[in-house]
Amino acid sequence: MANGVMQERNSLHKAGLARLILAGALGLAAMLQLVTPLNHDAAWHFTTSFKWLEGARIGHEVFDINPPMTLWLSALPAALVNLTGWDPVIVFKLFILLVGSSVFLLSASLLRSVNWSRLQRMWFLSFLALGLFILPAYDFAQREHIAAMLLTPYALLAALRAKQLPSAWKMAALIGLLGGIGVGIKPYFVAVVVCVELFLLAWRHRPGLILRPEALALAVTGLVYLLIIQIFAPGYYAQVLPAAMSNYGGFDVPGTVLVERIVRELTVPVLAMLILFLASVRSRHSAVFLSLLAAASGFLLAAIAQQKGWAYQLFPAKYFLVLALGVLLGRLPEIAQYRRLATVAGGVLALWLTAAPLVPFLQQMHGPE
Repeated sequence: MANGVMQERNSLHKAGLARLILAGALGLAAMLQLVTPLNHDAAWHFTTSFKWLEGARIGHEVFDINPPMTLWLSALPAALVNLTGWDPVIVFKLFILLVGSSVFLLSASLLRSVNWSRLQRMWFLSFLALGLFILPAYDFAQREHIAAMLLTPYALLAALRAKQLPSAWKMAALIGLLGGIGVGIKPYFVAVVVCVELFLLAWRHRPGLILRPEALALAVTGLVYLLIIQIFAPGYYAQVLPAAMSNYGGFDVPGTVLVERIVRELTVPVLAMLILFLASVRSRHSAVFLSLLAAASGFLLAAIAQQKGWAYQLFPAKYFLVLALGVLLGRLPEIAQYRRLATVAGGVLALWLTAAPLVPFLQQMHGPE
């Protein structure tokens, strides 16, 4: 009886901590995003969703080389705008904030079964909120931002599977559905699923785990998505895809330029992660940390495969590295000589990761025209 009461109190404390961090991050994100213009790519997809709702056909009146998943997702806030007449940008950004909040709460719920201290949980959830709501800056609501959000629970659940921690099959199926939608945004994101599955295989040495509920739900979502395109948007296969295959390569950059852009975007989080990893090398690193690294690797491979090296394409890799930093920071206080340093290191990292994207974003949004 006493153990049951104690477990319930711990669960309430964990839930309260998550809600507090989420409220703070949402408040800051709302102040930043609701008063600034929408990202140009996100605005384009949002515009095409209005046209689609008016009857425009994909591959004919709407011609976009991207798969229609982003258009269909954007149609949800577009339909609300048509129904209410509310400001389109505000509605769309609130929709993305709602998706991010749902991912945050789902992720926090998953991690309740992980044996973390309150301090470690606080660091990770803080960096999760930072990655979801603040780090994107101008790339807020970009395709990569949405995909990174939707695939976060999938990576975290893989870590739970690695540690053989329980998860309800309904929640697992929902997480697989979200992951399938995320992969549907761009086919390159299959690399993320492959890397996460390879991590789980390396940890558990059980190929049969590929048949778990979330993996099956993701696969079924992807197959149904391909079928829906054929039924409701056949022009994408007939007109858009051949044009994309023949012309999109014209935007490729030389390998040296691609490497330079990757180094510019990822050097700081990678160096910070290596320093924290070496500082805690005697500590056994968690499956959560390794699963997040696997997801970051998958998104990096997806960015390399696209051969453009645009900053927003590298955002998901940076995002998952930031989450991995949150895990490492939470472990530092467990090492006596770094107990005091952990707070300072975390504060400096959080400040830099917040300021680095936001300063140029705010300068661009509010500077002289």
